[in-house]
Amino acid sequence: MTDDVDFPFTFGNVSDGEEEEGLFVDKVATKKRAALQAGTEAYQPQIEGDEWLLKCLKDPVEAMYQKNGANKRYEEAYEVARLYCQVVRENGSTTTQTATHDRSFKVTDCRDLQEMMARAALKLGRAEDAAQIVDSMTSPDAGFVFLKATVYKAARRYNEAVKCLVDFQQTRSSNYAIWRQMAECLYPYHDPSTISSSTSTPWFVNTASPTSSLALISISRSRFLMEAASWPTTGFGHARYIRELKHIKEMQEHIEQYALKIEPRLKDTDKVAYDRMVEAPIEAWQALGSCEEQESLVGNLDRSVIDYICETWVQTLKGDGSGAISEYLEEADATVKAVRDM
Repeated sequence: MTDDVDFPFTFGNVSDGEEEEGLFVDKVATKKRAALQAGTEAYQPQIEGDEWLLKCLKDPVEAMYQKNGANKRYEEAYEVARLYCQVVRENGSTTTQTATHDRSFKVTDCRDLQEMMARAALKLGRAEDAAQIVDSMTSPDAGFVFLKATVYKAARRYNEAVKCLVDFQQTRSSNYAIWRQMAECLYPYHDPSTISSSTSTPWFVNTASPTSSLALISISRSRFLMEAASWPTTGFGHARYIRELKHIKEMQEHIEQYALKIEPRLKDTDKVAYDRMVEAPIEAWQALGSCEEQESLVGNLDRSVIDYICETWVQTLKGDGSGAISEYLEEADATVKAVRDM
């Protein structure tokens, strides 16, 4: 028998001193004792990474007693992410020279950190900074598209926001909340900058613009999807349903009454007349001869947004497939096919 044989047990005739000194160790018993001690003794960080994490963690309750409260955390997150992005940006080769050897960055894509900066900037009320950050980013990821929409909406870049919302909606099943946000971008009556100091009514309410009709179609679609879905009848889910449906109804009635001058309950008494009043501003816009005149009413609103909302109106809300909007969509489809065949 060789000298280096390791017996996983004690001989039984050794002294207590030898047992304590570990000359003959029962490995199984040792592991059990270690497991028991781990459950009762406080954990002590053993590696540098654990120590760094432990030092960075702060008491969230204590943070609320600080001057800036939780905002201090967003400021720290923004600054840390900015510094990391700066390092990657200033070292485009991702390789740094040292006196002894070359070192390559382990992380060369700072998109996640840029998104962190944008979200932190939103929490801090710096929407313009967040918009500049997402302007410099490109990604087909649906989550990023929705982040861009959120940022642009906060920065009051509504036409860009609604374009992102349409792009996001096309990658997902119909979502009532996305349609509601589309309506809020097309008709931002909730935005304080569009409200006069002497009245709670936006300055553009007397104008039956095409964007008002598009907003009404969007909020109507949102209401339809919300009422068609299954919601809890009690608890938090039911309270959320009541609260959000109330907001949607109020916005729908606001657009009908102030923007399109539609009489109350007209939709219930004469659906054909109601549909005609909803379509009228869009049909008038389509009939304009020049692109300059059309742009004067919708600005830089992407035409794909108009087409998408009009298709929804014809296919789901109106349903009969008649009228000038349907003809406009048929012409748009023909144009797309012609370009595709070239």
